[in-house]
Amino acid sequence: MIKVKLERNGQTILEVPIEEDIVRSLKLFENMVKEDVTRMVKIFKVLSNENRAKMLLELAKMNQGRFREFVGRMKLNPKVVTSNLEMLIREGLIEKVRKGYRVSKFGIGAIVTTMVLLRKIFEEIEKEERKWRRIKVE
Repeated sequence: MIKVKLERNGQTILEVPIEEDIVRSLKLFENMVKEDVTRMVKIFKVLSNENRAKMLLELAKMNQGRFREFVGRMKLNPKVVTSNLEMLIREGLIEKVRKGYRVSKFGIGAIVTTMVLLRKIFEEIEKEERKWRRIKVE
């Protein structure tokens, strides 16, 4: 069985098993409220655009950057950068600071969970799925 575990200062704050029985796994998430789902969909929508995902990663590498410098590094039309930056700011992934822009703490969390952890989780599920051979749905 695969488990996703979230810890803060050595204490488990969330542990989610990913079960072979998909119905059983889904029951674990019945407590998710509509607002949580809406927020999650907004974040995935923002990050599903390749330019925005690359912009978020690039800005994280820069730590902080001015618009002109950022446009130069991204090699995109300034209008494209502007509209994507606005969306990233609106969803709280990037924040405007005195000397330009930087990735917010929430943005760093989004990078880690969506671009690093999900990749690893999916790899492990694919390995495990080969063992399962089929998913039981009742």
